[in-house]
Amino acid sequence: VAADALMRAALDACLALGPQSALSGPVVRGDAETLQLHRKALRGEDPAIDAVYAAVMTAAIPLARARGLSGDALRAVGDALAREDA
Repeated sequence: VAADALMRAALDACLALGPQSALSGPVVRGDAETLQLHRKALRGEDPAIDAVYAAVMTAAIPLARARGLSGDALRAVGDALAREDA
């Protein structure tokens, strides 16, 4: 499964660097538009997977804040993850 390699790489990075330094992707970039696109695609496949994605990405917000994400970008990410119709 394609997701296996992605999950292994993410775990390896967390173990090697720690979660804050290993964090990559739309949350740490403040990319609310990509989060909304991901959620729309996931919701089309299985709403339960979207719910898990939103929960995991929301848990990453404090790590992104510690890496310097702030202000409007931080609010936009939180809003994108809180919306049921993102």
